Amino acid sequence: MERLRGQGVEAVLYAAAYDAIRARGPVDCELSWTLEDNDAVNRYLAADGCVRTKTYRIYRRDL
Repeated sequence: MERLRGQGVEAVLYAAAYDAIRARGPVDCELSWTLEDNDAVNRYLAADGCVRTKTYRIYRRDL
């Protein structure tokens, strides 16, 4: 699906999900496993009013 990246397909999916959620009334939700270096998704979420409340990280220890 790499050929579809950046073509606006994600905006249609986000809008459909947003409309479905808002139709149910105010809700809180958690969006997890959004990589902190995924700037495109993180910018979209911030623009939509989402607030980061937690950051999970995985560290590797070289032995």
